[in-house]
Amino acid sequence: MENDILIEREKPEESESPQSELQILGNLNSQASTSESGNQPDKVPEVQDLDAEALAVLGEINIEQEKGPPLHPEIANRWTPILSKGLKKEDKRELMQKYMPFENVPRLIAPTLNPECISAISASMLKRDTIIKEKQKQVAAVLTAIGSGLESILKNGDKIEIIRNINDASKLLCDYFQSETNNRKILITNAVNHNLKETLKGDSDMFLFGTNLAERIKNAKIIQRSGKDLKEKQERLKGPTKTLNWRGPPQLSTRLGGE
Repeated sequence: MENDILIEREKPEESESPQSELQILGNLNSQASTSESGNQPDKVPEVQDLDAEALAVLGEINIEQEKGPPLHPEIANRWTPILSKGLKKEDKRELMQKYMPFENVPRLIAPTLNPECISAISASMLKRDTIIKEKQKQVAAVLTAIGSGLESILKNGDKIEIIRNINDASKLLCDYFQSETNNRKILITNAVNHNLKETLKGDSDMFLFGTNLAERIKNAKIIQRSGKDLKEKQERLKGPTKTLNWRGPPQLSTRLGGE
């Protein structure tokens, strides 16, 4: 299934079985040795097995993503929906307006693009700069919320207010995280086979396009083949289109004017 999500311009031949990273590295090393020694591959030295003590020193192979301790369920349950779907527009707007940059920290204000540069760049580049600027504004709101919480701690302020500041900051960061996930999806989707764009739509989990992507691609291929077969069958049933020769009105055989 890996070959189904290739960029359209790049269609390498499918291999019988996927290669591991170690196999790929081995092939590359073999090719390099062949080219350097006159098409004669170097003899690969035998690899000795390590004893238990040496393996213990090296440590275990960890292929899973590392995780920290569990978060309080009341917090986790509030973060998860935002990480999945993002904040509602009105909620995000309210938080952004609530946490404006501090008066004495002007560097928190996202810089405006110089007017002289606007006329010198393309519309797509200007749009990209605007998007990045909005991200900076969101990060500034997060820092302002955290700063407000820190200030409350220093002033021995209200515990509830501190929780509120930090919670608001976490909401904005969760939304930022989700928006960057969407941006990655758009980036990849625009580069793959256009026939698979609908298949790539779905929620992210530990994988950007979901863990069941291979199965979805397989089903999409089956549907595409079925549709193609049905179309070909209908065309065969119709048969070739017969074109009838059209004859114009008979020419006048009577000569006018005694000719």
